[in-house]
Amino acid sequence: MDSTTVKADLSAGITGAVIVIPQAIAFATIAGLPLEYGFYSALIVPIIAALFGSSWHMVTGPTTAISVLVFSTISVRYAPGSAEFIQCAITLTLLTGMFQLIFGALRLGALTRLVSPSVMTGFTAGAAITIALSQIGPALGVELAVTGNLGSFSGQLQQTMSEINPFSCLLFLVAFLTTLFLHYFKPGWPVYLIALVLATVIAHAMNAQAFGVVFISPITSVIPPVSVPFLSSGVIRDLAQGALAIALVGLLEAVTIARSIAMRSGQLINVNQEFIGQGLANTIGGFFSAYASSGSFTRSGVNYDAGARSPLAAIISSLSLLLILLFGYEMISYIPRPAIAGVILMVAFRLIDLRELRRVFVTSSTASAVVLLPFVSTIFVGLDFAIYAGVLLSIGLFLRQSSLPYIAKLAPDPETEPRTFRNALSYQLNECPQLAIVRIDGQLFFGATQSLNEQLRDLEELFPQQKFLLLLLKGVSQIDFPGADLIIREAIRRRSEHGALYLTARRRQISTSLDDYAVIKAVGEENIFPGKDAAIQGIAPLLDRSVCQTCLKRVFRECKDQPGPG
Repeated sequence: MDSTTVKADLSAGITGAVIVIPQAIAFATIAGLPLEYGFYSALIVPIIAALFGSSWHMVTGPTTAISVLVFSTISVRYAPGSAEFIQCAITLTLLTGMFQLIFGALRLGALTRLVSPSVMTGFTAGAAITIALSQIGPALGVELAVTGNLGSFSGQLQQTMSEINPFSCLLFLVAFLTTLFLHYFKPGWPVYLIALVLATVIAHAMNAQAFGVVFISPITSVIPPVSVPFLSSGVIRDLAQGALAIALVGLLEAVTIARSIAMRSGQLINVNQEFIGQGLANTIGGFFSAYASSGSFTRSGVNYDAGARSPLAAIISSLSLLLILLFGYEMISYIPRPAIAGVILMVAFRLIDLRELRRVFVTSSTASAVVLLPFVSTIFVGLDFAIYAGVLLSIGLFLRQSSLPYIAKLAPDPETEPRTFRNALSYQLNECPQLAIVRIDGQLFFGATQSLNEQLRDLEELFPQQKFLLLLLKGVSQIDFPGADLIIREAIRRRSEHGALYLTARRRQISTSLDDYAVIKAVGEENIFPGKDAAIQGIAPLLDRSVCQTCLKRVFRECKDQPGPG
């Protein structure tokens, strides 16, 4: 590693350390944990992920979506911030890491390609609503219990209207409007940090504590203490479902970020190695008081834009954060709680990608369903259920699409030379009254056989006189036993109706599969050709002469050699 790379990573690392301070405070608050646990995660997890992951630029740490999932998983059992809540959060981190390590060891990284990005779009939009609701109480200076029932939450809000603290509202607006203004006009500045500093200065200038404004509790330690996760059978049973959901969301986040930055940097990402890196980061982090983490969109983007060239930048960022906290951690207790609410609310609003949502709803009904299911489930059912539902729907739609091979009837276009075969229906081309030419694109596997059989029957009902069928297998990538059996049954059925089935198989893999599954024996080696032209040259002399004598279409060049009308 040369000195230029080290200098670039040093600069990017220091920039990232400044960025993470308000984020760690906000995310720990969202997770229902004392603030220091946000810093513990930002100190330990990025180093492990950088050492064992594959991305040069991605920075791992506490994130919004993961923080919300941690809160929703544990808050139904224990009070946020309590000793039991903290213990469960640490155990949850270890379980999350173990799930991720298992996924990486089984090399399941390829499965992330089956999950539509729309799942995360819908989930993050729903999580944004949940986060916003959780900050209404601190923003107004009142106690509100956030529930999944919007009607119940609205009733609580109405009952506490008379208790609203105007000074809390003022500090909330200062922080929120400052972040809004700076995000629009100065997006390159440390927006959240500036907002918190400004709100803190105003709070102490007007002696806000005397007017009932709540301030952040002092941080007791900045050095992550060694922790021992509590792994009783009851705790594991209670937390396993939430840990699996967090593991899935964390991996999807991390892979999405790593790939998006890799497209800009030109790096090749090893998804399975990224699974291992994330799993080790959370597993080891669980023994150092960190809570579940994943790739951070903001910190990773800042890291790349600041000129980072290697994972060393993430390590430098953690070490720089440690130095800042060692000398300035006491100042954190001066921050008013409503200011944190203002920053978190802006974080929530920025999670909702309105441009992407509009594009999805305008262009695709399928993608719209993939977005809406996790979004609605997040608000009305639960975050973990929303993830499972979105992922299963996405994979289900992919499998459904895979099980619907595309077939098209072809015919030669007489206006092209040499002979070009095109979609007969689209180009309104004449077809041979005896021979149907059908191209199949996709995989001939067990999930596609029923659909393919139905499509072939539909074509036969439209053109019952075409007793001879030529199947073009050039677009078929794979054949399994049920797919081969379908071809064999079609050949037998055609012969029983005084017709025949012919195949073209140019690819060696397909030819080998046809031979292994006894398709060549059933169809007849003489009925299998290397291409369309050879097939038509071989099939044309076998067609019914009496039909050819009355045919006016003369579709093929070979028809010139057949006697015709007149």
